[in-house]
Amino acid sequence: DGEYECFCNYKNENIFNIGFTGSIHIDKENLNIFFSALKIVSSRGYRIVFNMYGFVSNEKKLQDLINHYDLHSIAKYHGIISQDIISSVLSKQDLLVLPRADTAQNMYGFSTKLSEYLVSGVPVLITDVSDNLVYLTPSKNCLLANFESSESFAWQIVNLIDNYDAMAEKLAKDAFFVAQKNFNYLAHAHRLKNFLEL
Repeated sequence: DGEYECFCNYKNENIFNIGFTGSIHIDKENLNIFFSALKIVSSRGYRIVFNMYGFVSNEKKLQDLINHYDLHSIAKYHGIISQDIISSVLSKQDLLVLPRADTAQNMYGFSTKLSEYLVSGVPVLITDVSDNLVYLTPSKNCLLANFESSESFAWQIVNLIDNYDAMAEKLAKDAFFVAQKNFNYLAHAHRLKNFLEL
């Protein structure tokens, strides 16, 4: 159970850091569409870097995708990191993304990394898969993109960059409190204790 701390430190002259942690599966994470979006944002003159951390299921496929969209200076793979530094890594990003499409696995599972993202003190960009929108409200505590549209992802990223001071802290703070209410084990401990004592 932690207290909210904002890490929305982006300034216009800086590189805008977009972060992703967890297993990097091209199809599951919808990276083809998302990389296309990164290309669009970059082509409009925005200085962005996409930082990926975690296990890559197919390194050749990832490199081929980077080559295809010519994202060598933008898509950066940083390897596998230990659990105890994830929160520090997340806090150094300006936006965290979960760009998943509606595969069967994504629709009927719930992302554990989303709860880590929500308490990071950084805005989060998601898609409408699984129960994401049961807990989150677009423009209030998250940004929402259409997982089929690279333009939709690009628009959300550009809009956040252009309006960072007005949007970022509110999104991050509201997301933190959603996570505290719904995903913090302490919030459910009393009910679980009562259930076990029945």
